[in-house]
Amino acid sequence: MAITKKEIKFGCPYTAKKLKAEVIQTKDKIQILDPSKIMIPCHDSHRLSIRVEKSASKSDIRQAIVEKSQKHFDEKVAEFKKLPNTKAIWSDVHKDYMSWFNKRLNTRRHTVSTRDTYERNGRIHVYDTALGTAPIGNIDEIDLINYYDDLHEKFLMDGLGADLFLHVTTVVKKVFEHAITKRFIADNPYSQRVKDKANDIRKQLEEEDVSVATDIDVPMVINFVDFIREKSKADKQYIDLANYMLITFHLATRSAETSGIYLDDIDFENKEIHIQRQTFKQYGSNYTDSTKEVVTKTLKTKAGNRVIPLSDDLINLFKKIDIDYREGILIPDAQGNKPLWQYPTGVPSVFRGKLRTFLRNYGAEFKARFGKVYNHLFHALRHAGISTWLRAGIDLHRVMKMAGHSNIQTTVNTYGHQAKANDYFNMSDLIKGVKSLTSDLLSNKRQLQE
Repeated sequence: MAITKKEIKFGCPYTAKKLKAEVIQTKDKIQILDPSKIMIPCHDSHRLSIRVEKSASKSDIRQAIVEKSQKHFDEKVAEFKKLPNTKAIWSDVHKDYMSWFNKRLNTRRHTVSTRDTYERNGRIHVYDTALGTAPIGNIDEIDLINYYDDLHEKFLMDGLGADLFLHVTTVVKKVFEHAITKRFIADNPYSQRVKDKANDIRKQLEEEDVSVATDIDVPMVINFVDFIREKSKADKQYIDLANYMLITFHLATRSAETSGIYLDDIDFENKEIHIQRQTFKQYGSNYTDSTKEVVTKTLKTKAGNRVIPLSDDLINLFKKIDIDYREGILIPDAQGNKPLWQYPTGVPSVFRGKLRTFLRNYGAEFKARFGKVYNHLFHALRHAGISTWLRAGIDLHRVMKMAGHSNIQTTVNTYGHQAKANDYFNMSDLIKGVKSLTSDLLSNKRQLQE
């Protein structure tokens, strides 16, 4: 059978880039090797097989490539949009991914090595710990790591949090994963290397006590909450920040949910709190615009509307705030609501700035004492709180409800490795092992207001 090899230029329908492809033509079948040498999502694999007439011209081949590539991609998009919690964020993921992909396509450089040879043949599979245990694509490992780091940072800085980030990575995972079949993985010369690496990562995470979802060092987060509590005794400007972080940690709420708590949400008799709204500043992409309004909205999902048991520490803190309202130290807002904090420029933005100031003033001391730099944002408190619940043996289904997850799979994938079998728990007993606010700190808050 005669085999003809030639090179053809074509425009990728996904990237709009003009690319060169190596075309292998047999009797009535053409295989196009992935021209970019990395995984292009519109392709079903690194070899895209199409059928054309034997006398097909280059323009005919080019059109066939575009049509089949687009068909594959459209089918995958349709699948993605059926997934839960991905419909609303698909356009943002698409835009972010394309921006990154185009940049990598323009700047990528290959070195001559055995590894590079495998890359050219579409044989590299890499691992990303945030996505579980399945290989997720044929792409250079450092590129993928950089992409996820950048995307994760963007989501945290925008106040979107790690839960939404996990949904995003689920979509991106599908973009990479659809090119991989069991047969292809079986032929992958790096299969065993990937498995060994995955086992090493899991072992390392277990030994280092790290939250799988976002590589959060849970003990360090707990130590930091206590460290702020300690420093706020003398430096009273940080008392509200200490309270804010303590509440977020104990309730494992998202930062906007903590900001949206009203005093009327608290059931003092039953020691419960109803999480039902979020308060945030609508920055968009411009963090320097101080004129953006602060908005309070209901939660996006039904599961987010939930009831969480309260520890004695939080009950005492909320009672102090209740007394302040009764005595006129704090005044309800125009609608008669009693928020825990009253900052006209927005609670999340105020505390984000306070945290940065605190780290500038005390970050070196924290590092000297605990041996690490604290580099987490408020969402780390949520992960540390949920991890603490599971380590105490709370049932996964109950944790799912208290965390506001829409399905048990989110809880299992993110925190399942920390779960222990135990259905009974007492929130106060659970928190006893965690250093938290003391009566001294509570009195400091009152002294500051007076």
